[in-house]
Amino acid sequence: MTENKMHTAHIIVGEAAEALFYEADSITRKTLIDKLYSILQQETGSQRNAAIIEAIKLFI
Repeated sequence: MTENKMHTAHIIVGEAAEALFYEADSITRKTLIDKLYSILQQETGSQRNAAIIEAIKLFI
């Protein structure tokens, strides 16, 4: 993974974790993966999609 993709993946994980914290006040590995997957389904940019996939891989 390139450094740029890794940086983007970390940003996406942070965004997902923050959203989960405000939605449910609880973050688990499963809920974070689910949130990342839902973000992936909403995204259209291929570079961001690749970073989201890499972010999901970090937790599998």
